[in-house]
Amino acid sequence: MLLLIFTGFCVVSAIAGFVYLGPRGAPGWRLDFLEGSPFESYLWPAIILFVVVGGTQLLAFVHLLLRRASAAFWTAVAGFALVIWIIAEQLLFHVPDISGG
Repeated sequence: MLLLIFTGFCVVSAIAGFVYLGPRGAPGWRLDFLEGSPFESYLWPAIILFVVVGGTQLLAFVHLLLRRASAAFWTAVAGFALVIWIIAEQLLFHVPDISGG
């Protein structure tokens, strides 16, 4: 049940991230944050977040909900996709330190 809640939360988060990020970026996110990345706008990162992260989490959620034998596989795929997304964010996007320290 807990895994179902976590995957559901990840689906909602991926959708919200897609809507918030959008093609122009989130409010306050400048295009220079993408400097050095293969992206010129926030459109493709938003699409990747929605399709890859949200899609795999949704597959895992549905398989868990239906108690399918493949639920463990799809949950692992979704977790792996999420970890890759987080690593890619850290490596590709430059967000300056705004803490003042």
